[in-house]
Amino acid sequence: MIERRPPSHRPHLHAGGSWPSVSVVVSTYNRRAALEHLLRGLDRVRASAIRLDAVVHVDGCTDSTRDLLGTISLGYPLQVIESTTKMGPARGRNRALAHAQGDVVLFLDDDVLPQPGLIERHLAVHREDPEAVVIGPMLPPDRGELPSWLRWEAATLQKQYDAMNRGDYQPTPRQFYTANASVRRVHALAVGGFDESFKRAEDVEFAYRLADRHLRFRFIPEASVIHVPIRSWGSWLEVAYQYGRHAVLFERDRGRNQLQLAYEEWYERHPLNRLLTRACVGHPARWKAFGLICRAAAGRDGGRRIERVQMGLCSAAFSIRYWQGVPDETQLGKRVWSGQRQPSSQVS
Repeated sequence: MIERRPPSHRPHLHAGGSWPSVSVVVSTYNRRAALEHLLRGLDRVRASAIRLDAVVHVDGCTDSTRDLLGTISLGYPLQVIESTTKMGPARGRNRALAHAQGDVVLFLDDDVLPQPGLIERHLAVHREDPEAVVIGPMLPPDRGELPSWLRWEAATLQKQYDAMNRGDYQPTPRQFYTANASVRRVHALAVGGFDESFKRAEDVEFAYRLADRHLRFRFIPEASVIHVPIRSWGSWLEVAYQYGRHAVLFERDRGRNQLQLAYEEWYERHPLNRLLTRACVGHPARWKAFGLICRAAAGRDGGRRIERVQMGLCSAAFSIRYWQGVPDETQLGKRVWSGQRQPSSQVS
């Protein structure tokens, strides 16, 4: 378990406006090439005035990741912590966090490429505001590099970024992803690190406890990374399913309102999306047939019209798997829809 610091122990601004030091924390599993791009990318974008180190947890890797980390030459200190069996991202980050020494902890995933200014943008906020939590965007690579389901994911993230930039809402724990986020190390330790019982959405759960500490969430568009996810169609659908299950865990076991928020956002979905979701959740044969259609369409190349169809199908497929996770975790069955009440402003 992560060491807890007394709540009264607060970080201070650095005299003369100097940069706080930063530890980059990464947990990795069988992504040797992507991890190398990340580590070398940090070397390219870091400024000489910044004291940076990296702590990488090797989460039971069975590829050549260990060989890479034993031979790679970098311009900053690198600590490597290894586990012989796969622990999962929450426990892996906790082990890395326990070895971090920087004033600030910058969480990055092993499938991102840091962009110029990333580190300085994060640290500039922490230099001014020791009570800040900084969220940076995950930007997609060139369009042709991602399959349609990951393009949909990137477009969905971009909608959140655009909304925060417009001031539609302020950043919250729901936008905290460890692919690109930072906090003072003292705060990360004070809340006990990541909850290792969470196998998905552990970063959002961690962020809720940071919010309980009355920290201020900041979204900094210029603190960007390029996100190059390595995820098959099947594993992407499994992520959606696990998010649905964990929304229940948030609400039932942690008293958070993740599931209630999902219910409230239900009527913002396209009517066809809602219809397909209700038709397929709890009906394996229907989902199997619809999933085959989605998978076939997702692999097609085409123009703007095909792209729109693909995005719509991906949205529906994600929604179906998310909402299938809810009754599977709660045993509610068809009663899962009883929590969805149309807002009075939308009732004719």
